[in-house]
Amino acid sequence: MLSLIKLSLQIEKKELRAFDLKPNDGCEGRTLQQLLQEFHKYFLDYQNEIFASFKFLEIKQELGEKFTDYYSRLRYAVVECNYGESQGRMLRDNIIQGLLEKALQERMIKETSKKAKTLQEVVSECKTAANSRVQASVMNETLLVKALKIFKNYGN
Repeated sequence: MLSLIKLSLQIEKKELRAFDLKPNDGCEGRTLQQLLQEFHKYFLDYQNEIFASFKFLEIKQELGEKFTDYYSRLRYAVVECNYGESQGRMLRDNIIQGLLEKALQERMIKETSKKAKTLQEVVSECKTAANSRVQASVMNETLLVKALKIFKNYGN
């Protein structure tokens, strides 16, 4: 790899025009950073945005998956879609569409039909709902254990 970069740095000006490289502040050569940036721009054009969007839009929360993990998968996938200014809206919409908990999904749809929610508001509400489920589960387990102890003592 290093030899390829060194060779690329020695290419004549006319060949570098394909990468639109310009001299670095009066220096005769090109910097490694300039070359790597141009390679990145050149090969970034070959991303298939349609397929990336397809993969992003197919992401749904999986059974047993924490909301934060689901949200992380979405954030990672949306980057390749190049939605630009619409990225936040697309993330927000796909979060709601792919939620596993249908009651939360319905509530979000109902609330956003009255007043639009930002991505951060949706994420915050989903995190709150997930935390509430965990806390309620712990409370119910505690009550069940107490009930079993009372039942066991009652039988003796």
